[in-house]
Formats: sequence, structure tokens, C-alpha cells
Amino acid sequence: MKMPIAAACLAMGLVAASAQAQPTQLNLDWRAFLATPTPEHFETVYGDVKACTDHDACVHPSRPTIQDADQLTVLMSQNNVLAVRLAIASYALLSENSTAYDDVLPNYGPYIRAFPRQYLRTAHDEGMPNDAVAAAAAATPDHMNDDYAKQLRELTARRTALRKVKDADLAVARDLCLANIEHMISALTPPKAPDKKTAGKLAAAKRTV
Repeated sequence: MKMPIAAACLAMGLVAASAQAQPTQLNLDWRAFLATPTPEHFETVYGDVKACTDHDACVHPSRPTIQDADQLTVLMSQNNVLAVRLAIASYALLSENSTAYDDVLPNYGPYIRAFPRQYLRTAHDEGMPNDAVAAAAAATPDHMNDDYAKQLRELTARRTALRKVKDADLAVARDLCLANIEHMISALTPPKAPDKKTAGKLAAAKRTV
């Protein structure tokens, strides 16, 4: 018995919707790594990521979700080298989802403090734009938003670490990172109160006006 046209169209629509709802291989490989961040799982998802970004022809058109990004930041906070490398390599994919990108961006800090040269070297080798490298270096996580003293300590530690990087081919990225960090430190640092001598001079100057 033939299916009515309307019913057939509805069935085809449901099948298509179901297919769209299924995670594609990139999602599945990404989540396999997040669940078990082994070198083997990393190599698989890294290959998919590079296929999407290097050749501009993503075989699996899905992108990391906000939930994926959140789980990745947990690994990054633990200085997981593979997670940081995956985040850097996935810069182009993450930047297509502004919320996922904003989740990941402030979470390079622990790695920058511990391994500043490796951070800059990996970003250089993976082709992450220098402005994005510098933005990440100066971004602090949400839990520090209301604690300026903690932000200052964090940024000062990153500045100290990055100043130790002397590689000539990393100098441009390093200097951009330091400039961004200095800008943030200046914005967070309250102006110093004048000492007694300076205050006296200011008061005298006001009286003569």
C-alpha cells in the first residue's frame, strides 16, 4: 500500500531531522578525547580538526559545542598539554561559536604561567593569529571578575613568565602578549595617592589659584 504523499514527506522530514541531531564524527572524536584524553584520542580528533581548518573543506561540518568547550577548559586548567594544543589547533572552529570561544579564551592562564615558551611555540606552529594569542594571554576567567587583586596577581605572574621567552621567531607574539597584559594591569591598578610632600605642593598650588 502506498503511503500518502503528506505522510511520506513528514517521514522524510523526521529522518532528516534525526540525522541532523546525531553527532558527526568530529563531535564523537572530540568527546572521546574529553572523556579519555589519551594521545591516541588526541591524534584522532586532531586529524579531524586539521582536515576542517587546513583544507577549508570540513568533512564533518559539526563544531565543538559550548558543553565541549566547558569540558575542555577543565583539562586546560589542569595544564593538560594535549588539551591546550587541541584548543589552539581548534581556534578557527571555536571562533565560529562566540560563546564556546569566550569560554576557552580565558583558560590558557595556568599553562602560560607554567610553560610560556611552549604556549607561544604551539600557537606559532598551529598558525593561531598573534592577536588571538595576545588576547588569550590577557584574559582572566570569570571567577576572578570581582577580585581585582587576584586578577593583578594572575596577570603579573603571566607577564613574568612571558618575559623569559627569548626566541627570536616568537618575539612579535610575546611582545603583543606583554602589551595586552600591561594594558590590563594598568586598568586594574588604582592610582597611587600622592605622598605628603607632593600633597603639600598640590595644596599650595590650589591656594595660589
